[in-house]
Amino acid sequence: MVDGIGASTGAVNPRAVHETDLDRLQRLGSSGDEKALREVGEKLEGVFVSMLVKSMREGMSEDGLFGKGPGADIYDGFFDQMMGEELSKRGGLGISEMVVRAQIDHQSSLKPNEVTERVSPAKARQEESKT
Repeated sequence: MVDGIGASTGAVNPRAVHETDLDRLQRLGSSGDEKALREVGEKLEGVFVSMLVKSMREGMSEDGLFGKGPGADIYDGFFDQMMGEELSKRGGLGISEMVVRAQIDHQSSLKPNEVTERVSPAKARQEESKT
């Protein structure tokens, strides 16, 4: 996903994910579908691992992997993001699996008639402004 890369710094920016993407991940995560939960876990782990890769890469020589020429920061960002995504798909650090297990445990602990509603920040602000 290109929107996770800050072009000016070459860094993976977790805040650059659009709110619609976050809403989609929240819906997937609360759906109870294990495949959807795994996707959410992998995305979360991918962002985290990308940030780790970025930190490690910045500790290398000043020239970095792609030198200091024009666009090097963009290639650095792509590299960080792709490494994070691939490492998380291949097992990564196990964060994805922990997220899935925790969510499944949480959903199974809910009472059958218990309704939980998740409200997006935008909707919460709208509701708050009405009162």
